[in-house]
Amino acid sequence: MKLTHAVTCEMEMELFFGEDVIPVAATFEYHSSTPYEITVVLSHGQQIIAVWNFARNLLMQGVSHPSGIGDVRVWPDSENGKSVLYLGLHGAQFSTLLRARLSDIIVWNTRTQQLVPLGYEHLHADIAEELAALLSE
Repeated sequence: MKLTHAVTCEMEMELFFGEDVIPVAATFEYHSSTPYEITVVLSHGQQIIAVWNFARNLLMQGVSHPSGIGDVRVWPDSENGKSVLYLGLHGAQFSTLLRARLSDIIVWNTRTQQLVPLGYEHLHADIAEELAALLSE
């Protein structure tokens, strides 16, 4: 069993809902035991809106160029002289577009790389344990 370390970061994002833009709290979570993925919990007030798990590398790549071809798409942009990052989430029951300050995502990416540097994920992942769990289902 490996010791697990985690990084958690809360930031404000904007959720596009029709013509409205709603501020939401986003809690980003990263665990060294699952080094290829991150979790984002979106909430408004006391209510959790959605929980998404996706590849960490999408955010790493998305700060400089469009990334993702499936349920999660990420791309940088500039609005009114401010650098932003868009996060498009598409699922069977929930699809949305979110906007964050690009600087917040860059800080988040840096924190995850301090915990597990890019290219070293395999040293933290227990592939055999994960495969055994999948096969037992």
